[in-house]
Amino acid sequence: EISARRLGKREQRALALLRAELYQLQGEAARGLAGLEGVDWPDGATLTVSARALQGAFLEALGQPDAALASYEAGMAAALGLLHRLALLREQRARLFVRQRQMPGAWREARLAQYEAENLQGVVLAEQGRYADAYLSYQRALVVAESVGYDAGIARTHRDLITLLSRQGRLDDVIAHAEKAITYYDRIGDRLNRETVRSILSSTYIQTQQYDLAVQAAAQALPFFQRISHAHGIGATAANLAEGHYGLGNLAEARHYALLVLEQEEPFTHPYALFTLGLVARAQDRPDEATHAFAASADIAAQNEDRFMLAYARRAQAEQFLAQAQLAEAREAAAEAFVLFTDLGMAQEAAQTAELQRKLEKN
Repeated sequence: EISARRLGKREQRALALLRAELYQLQGEAARGLAGLEGVDWPDGATLTVSARALQGAFLEALGQPDAALASYEAGMAAALGLLHRLALLREQRARLFVRQRQMPGAWREARLAQYEAENLQGVVLAEQGRYADAYLSYQRALVVAESVGYDAGIARTHRDLITLLSRQGRLDDVIAHAEKAITYYDRIGDRLNRETVRSILSSTYIQTQQYDLAVQAAAQALPFFQRISHAHGIGATAANLAEGHYGLGNLAEARHYALLVLEQEEPFTHPYALFTLGLVARAQDRPDEATHAFAASADIAAQNEDRFMLAYARRAQAEQFLAQAQLAEAREAAAEAFVLFTDLGMAQEAAQTAELQRKLEKN
């Protein structure tokens, strides 16, 4: 154990950052955050950018999205102050590489910057529901990362591809990318990302209606997220458990895990839990409760700009409206769901929704 009191200010910051990075690998968000908050982080210090990024990640994991955004913004402000110096240093370094004919070093720096841009673009496109474009961005990012041997980037893109392909139900591709990501995370001892991959796998099994495997994978991941109080991990994994148990006919368990999701301050996961609660209520012949749950799921999904969940919620609303003989509302909801599934490239779900529309036209 190294005593920070015997170190200078800069060394204290470096030690705190190192400890925080280790806590992040173990998923210890609360301890990592406490360590960072006990140190002064001046705007002009180069370590401040990394510290604020870690602080934001810890706050996000602990279910404090507003505070996380503030920390990220503070990190960006600190980074802006360093950009001019960074640009000057990179230019000087590049010119030195040229003079000394050390082109590989300059080329690697350029490729790493290109990787970050491509991968981030993929994340944004995926959240916008532009899955085909997102896939192409991720593939370009992988090519760049592999060309310079950037292992951390390769693993990150594999993990992002798992999320994307999971939504499309491409199980074989998901498993292939998951195995590559897990191999890297096991090698560096990153338990948090390993369990995150396991949680994403469970959602893929749900998409392919392999509910027993979905429950098995999610049940393995959830205790880790609960132990470290990782709000997003708990919410996402419990949502998978809820839907998986519903698929197996375990309605009590489905309701239990859906309510656990709603206890987390993670609004992105709430539409998924509300959707499952609607399914449970419908199965138990409680139509008013089902109608309310599906409507709430659709409303929050729309607020979150989550077109994937919105498509399912609107189709469920259409089915519920049909059961209640509210045909105009049913047709409107089904039409919106069909457009969403089509735009997302989910042909099977679009076809199922089209069948519902044909049924509505006969009434």
